[in-house]
Amino acid sequence: MKISKASAILLPTILASSLLWAITYQSSPNEAKQVFVGLKIRSGEISATVDFKPDVLNLRSKGRWISVYVELPEDFNVVDIDVSSMTVNDTISAELSPTEIGDYDNDTIPDLMVKLERLLVSQFILSKGIMYGNVTLTMTGELYDGTIFEGIDIIRARMPGDVNVDGRVDGKDIAMATRAFATYPEHPRWNCLTDENEDNRIDGKDIASIARNIGKTYT
Repeated sequence: MKISKASAILLPTILASSLLWAITYQSSPNEAKQVFVGLKIRSGEISATVDFKPDVLNLRSKGRWISVYVELPEDFNVVDIDVSSMTVNDTISAELSPTEIGDYDNDTIPDLMVKLERLLVSQFILSKGIMYGNVTLTMTGELYDGTIFEGIDIIRARMPGDVNVDGRVDGKDIAMATRAFATYPEHPRWNCLTDENEDNRIDGKDIASIARNIGKTYT
């Protein structure tokens, strides 16, 4: 249909993250018609799902990395995340490499994996006076189109030997590790808290590590 005359006005209402335009056109010399056109726009900020691994962090561990997995809402793609913009609690920057796009939790939603320097995260937590218990970590970043995302995860922090995360190392920690002795991930008695050296098995090395810290109290 040929439009001989048209005008458009922007309605003052934003509906479902879209701008709605009313376009009036003259379809014949004596008849005018109106159509509505929706223009989808990006929100200024979106909520992401983030998962920090390990989710129980030994603050004195010699491990190098913490992995963070980021999922975005529908209609957004993790390919569009600018890794250089990603920070934790506005303090710790994500490493530019290695990164990986996959589906680590098998929920059919693609996720972006980035790494954090483990020592920096541990130092940040300790600088807040936290030696054990729950810690809230917030990952923020931007997509290449300027859309900001934010996601929150809660991990548990602990010190060496304090496998039950109660702020002291005692017989309870030894008992907890003993119950999980000779196990590995997927084993019915597996308890990741007792894996002191984080080698994915509970053995004499883990119990020895706990024993070396018996009597310590973390406040």
